Amino acid sequence: LSKDMIIFDLRNDSIIFQEDGSKPRPEIVHDILIILARELDGPELVESISKNFWQHVKETGDLGEQMRRFFSFLLTEGNADPNSRFVQVLKCVQQEMIFPAVKFMRARIYDEFPYKDIKGSWKIVIEISFDRVEVRHLKWEQAHDLAPENNFKFYWELKTRIANNFDCRLHITDYSISDKMAKEKRLRLRQLWEPLFHSTLDYYRLWHRPLIHLNVHRDFARLGRSVIIYNGKGKVLFEANLKSDLNIQACQLLRTLTKILQPELNDMVEVQTSKYLKTGGDIGEQLKQFFEQVPPDSKLAAVLKCISTDIIYPSLVKMRQSIFEELPYKDLQGT
Repeated sequence: LSKDMIIFDLRNDSIIFQEDGSKPRPEIVHDILIILARELDGPELVESISKNFWQHVKETGDLGEQMRRFFSFLLTEGNADPNSRFVQVLKCVQQEMIFPAVKFMRARIYDEFPYKDIKGSWKIVIEISFDRVEVRHLKWEQAHDLAPENNFKFYWELKTRIANNFDCRLHITDYSISDKMAKEKRLRLRQLWEPLFHSTLDYYRLWHRPLIHLNVHRDFARLGRSVIIYNGKGKVLFEANLKSDLNIQACQLLRTLTKILQPELNDMVEVQTSKYLKTGGDIGEQLKQFFEQVPPDSKLAAVLKCISTDIIYPSLVKMRQSIFEELPYKDLQGT
């Protein structure tokens, strides 16, 4: 599993391990153990691993058996505390950890909608924070029958949180269903998945669309009149002026967001806003032309996607389903 592992240090917002295919498997395992010992334990364990790893693990032979002997050594003679974060995290990096999740999904979904794993899609992400460590197993599954009328796939995540307590949760975090599948089957499949949907799934699926495929261009100028931007200390960096011209204010907001989120795009945004955003005319069409110039994977695009009526649609539907029939309501304009 080491070849598909990423380790994040959220304390410094950095990737501290990601395998690039350049090293043999034993060296990859060695590097991971050193990093985890350094970040989760201390210098004594790092030294113990450094001195003893290659005495137990060789470039050839049964790596699994060699690792079993090495872990036994660490726990008996090598300064590894069985209750340490280091050991607790290692326990999560194994196939047995996901078995209850796999069994549960299979019992719930498989009989009606048979599926199989997508080879090479299994990833393990370890995230180290100040007060906890999270180990996430992520994997794609796809329909056995890939014919358009039966095709689907879904992405699941098993997240284990190790802190003062232990917490493990299974969610479906993304999915795709063929447009050719019959409506009744699509609804039934989604019904089987729904208890496992992550609370953010519907929002993520909207947000994940390209910026130019959302209605941000239509909504941005109007919603921009309600925008306030604060820094981490609560200082106001931008506040809309209701008396300002829509085009001018949209231009100011775009330039402010760029300056805060991605200063390297300042020159591009300055040029393109001057080119496309003019006083008068169709502000929606002008913004659409401008958004086509924004790099799709930029931080600016990521935030712009949230300034749209699209992003709140799942909330509106959920509230209406839960409340409206018994307590009819309407929006309070201007709020």
